[in-house]
Amino acid sequence: MSDKVKKVDNVEELLHYTHVVPDEEQLRKLIYKAALDFRGQIDDLFIAVGALYLGRLFGWRVLRLVFSSVNYAKYQRILSKGMESGESFSFNNWMREREILSYKSIGLELVDKIGGFWEAVKGRCSQLPIHTRREVDL
Repeated sequence: MSDKVKKVDNVEELLHYTHVVPDEEQLRKLIYKAALDFRGQIDDLFIAVGALYLGRLFGWRVLRLVFSSVNYAKYQRILSKGMESGESFSFNNWMREREILSYKSIGLELVDKIGGFWEAVKGRCSQLPIHTRREVDL
């Protein structure tokens, strides 16, 4: 998406938004298979599935700002259980860097202004405390 993202006015715009992997059946199959094969704390499964859905609205850059590198990798491993033939799941293959609601991310907006996305992801950006990078607003 360009730097000048049009703000979404209604749910209808979201419903007609096209995703990288537009096939809802493929998405559902991934989630069901991951849930069926999952062993561990159920809140990790909840977060992984929620990250997949919300990432398709906000983009993987917002997910990278919200989750630690350890958790980001853990949620990808959980969703990998839903992939066919032992492939690894990657958020990057199921969503764009920035999706239709990425403009709502306060953390992404700050990183865009000050630069250093990967420095912020690694926690080396003192201007972007963890609570700020997780906030969304209009």
